[in-house]
Amino acid sequence: MTGLIPVSVLLLLCVVGCVDRARINTRCEWSPDAVALLDLRDRQQERHLDNDVELATELAVRYADSMHEQLFGYEGHGGLIEGGRLRDRCMATLLSAISTAHKVPLNRVIEGRTRGRRPLAWDASAMLLFAVFYVCVSWVIARRISRRFPVDEGWPALAAPVIASFGISAAGSQLGGLWGNVAEMIRVGNDHLSGYRASSNPWEEHLVEIYVAGVILFLVTVGLRYQLDRRRFGCV
Repeated sequence: MTGLIPVSVLLLLCVVGCVDRARINTRCEWSPDAVALLDLRDRQQERHLDNDVELATELAVRYADSMHEQLFGYEGHGGLIEGGRLRDRCMATLLSAISTAHKVPLNRVIEGRTRGRRPLAWDASAMLLFAVFYVCVSWVIARRISRRFPVDEGWPALAAPVIASFGISAAGSQLGGLWGNVAEMIRVGNDHLSGYRASSNPWEEHLVEIYVAGVILFLVTVGLRYQLDRRRFGCV
């Protein structure tokens, strides 16, 4: 039952973080929404433009992939067609359509494509869910370490967690990257995470920070485990 919680959270976040599935197609066609003129001085309306640009990127990727399937019999690698020019022409058409639909200068739309803002709530929640999983695994490992190196053994009890933290965090960073990719596939509704997307995976942008955070988080978890053992056995 508890395993459904992370999935439920991700599905809930799709309401605000996922690409609009109703406007997805593989024909490089822009489907206008109800909003016409956008006032980019308003952060919410600026975010609306960011969402449209992200949708255009997804449409360009899907269009190129579908054309690749027609030409070669399997979907994917659409960016290889004409050296990416087919996809780029589709993207230019879509960005122009956004500019016309919302009465926004084309250069401002292109700027949004370059900036590639991501939904902060989605990224933060995806990372938080993985952090919870990481702590749970760390707790199991910490229990094994505390049994092998009891708190009253002195230096071995201090050195073992520190040494283990480097490997555990390295493994966690790699697994976290995979989790980030899976979460991104869920968000965009596409298992082809093309490098053409304006927004990149935050896991790949902050590998060092994530690794350091993993080391600290593991050591804190082991420290809590040792503190629990001290209380259980009546140590001061």
